[in-house]
Amino acid sequence: DADTGPLAGTGLLPAGTAGAILAPLQFGGNMQGCLIITRGGDHPGWAQDEVKFIGSVADCVVLALEQDRRRRAEGENLALRRDLERRVTERTAELAESELRFRQLAECIEEVFYTVDVSGGRFVYVSPAFHRIWGLPAGQEPATTEDWLATVVEDDRPAAREFAGRRGSDRIELEYRIRLPDGAVRRIIDRSFPVRDAEGRVYRAAGLAIDVTVRRSHEAEIGRAHV
Repeated sequence: DADTGPLAGTGLLPAGTAGAILAPLQFGGNMQGCLIITRGGDHPGWAQDEVKFIGSVADCVVLALEQDRRRRAEGENLALRRDLERRVTERTAELAESELRFRQLAECIEEVFYTVDVSGGRFVYVSPAFHRIWGLPAGQEPATTEDWLATVVEDDRPAAREFAGRRGSDRIELEYRIRLPDGAVRRIIDRSFPVRDAEGRVYRAAGLAIDVTVRRSHEAEIGRAHV
């Protein structure tokens, strides 16, 4: 709380300002702005608990701004994913005639893209992102629904089994946890939608499995900060 009298009334601080607290607003270790609290000449000075309170207010401002940034980024990602789902649904028949074009589309996204034969529950295709998210080496993609369920945390398997049984019936979504070979747990949002042939009959289900582990961790941190 240095003497700020020379700056008072200059446009930086209000006229009559005798002192101020500048609480930095930091994002990713970089200062992006300041929260400024001023006092007049008749103010006795800042108490230690007031200083701490202002610091807490600045932390809350940062958390709120970070949450807003994440929400906007998630909204943009959601729009991109929905656009991908629309394009995949519209062009599946064409892509089935060109395996190379199909793989080029699926392998360029960070999420796991998969297709399932709805009549037998066997996976027709699983994109390479599966190995990064599930932590399994190439060659260990799930061949059947049971193979996939074996990677799901036991408490989430009943809901996952029901989800698998509904693949191809409609656009559906489920959040569940998987356990990696090293014991780590990740959270997945799985979105599945039906794929129709030229005659309009559903013969496959396609889906996107998205790793939301980091997002959920950030949301939990923000929740604890507001308690």
